[in-house]
Amino acid sequence: MAGTRISHVLDDEQRRRQPAATPLGRLAVPADVATVVAFCAGEDNSFMTGTTAAVDGGMAMY
Repeated sequence: MAGTRISHVLDDEQRRRQPAATPLGRLAVPADVATVVAFCAGEDNSFMTGTTAAVDGGMAMY
């Protein structure tokens, strides 16, 4: 998460705790979001409409 526009939001303690609270066990990186955006914009997604993709490492399952 270092170097992203939102990296200043979490303090050191939160950066340590958050991965343990996330089912995938890590914080998101820009490539995680970019992969979903590319899928949504691509031909492999031509029949999918009106949905929300939670790019959150499994946090939406809680």
